[in-house]
Amino acid sequence: MCIKAPTTDIQPLGTILTRFISFHYDDYNVYMVGNSSPVITKMIMQELAPYLIRNKTSAGLSNSFTHLHQFNQFYQQTVKAIRLGKASTFNQYHDYIALDLLDHIRQDQSLNSYLSVQVQKLAKENSELFKTLKFFLLNHENKKQTALDLQIHRSTLDYRLNKLERNTRLITTSISHQIIIKYII
Repeated sequence: MCIKAPTTDIQPLGTILTRFISFHYDDYNVYMVGNSSPVITKMIMQELAPYLIRNKTSAGLSNSFTHLHQFNQFYQQTVKAIRLGKASTFNQYHDYIALDLLDHIRQDQSLNSYLSVQVQKLAKENSELFKTLKFFLLNHENKKQTALDLQIHRSTLDYRLNKLERNTRLITTSISHQIIIKYII
């Protein structure tokens, strides 16, 4: 687990756990917990939340690892959980694995090979409909939240979604396409 902190204040977990190693590295307080379980994770999240809110910072939790030589990989996971996370306090890497993968694909410029021609065409030719589709999928197909995010009336959203369905059939494509659409741009 990492906590973004400019100083080496290693205090927050001192009262929560007794078996951990901590050190400060690259603007993060890093904690390696000896035994991890869902119960311990939940307890850490509950106990740590007030500290994170009070100090206006956030924490990231990697997947668990068994060998010390894997440390760097899992350290990077915690940093990515903080960077990609939407929660203002505690972000777990397993919630952002797909986003991390897509971010990697986008960085190496190979994303276009994963997108259908329809999606690429929509992104180039009709940015308004593309943005509508993107927000609709990011909001897990919640029309009310999508209309709020786009600052449009609900009937306008319905009109745009119907137009997408009629012209491109993107709404009915496979889940894998929807996941990829979410994170482009």
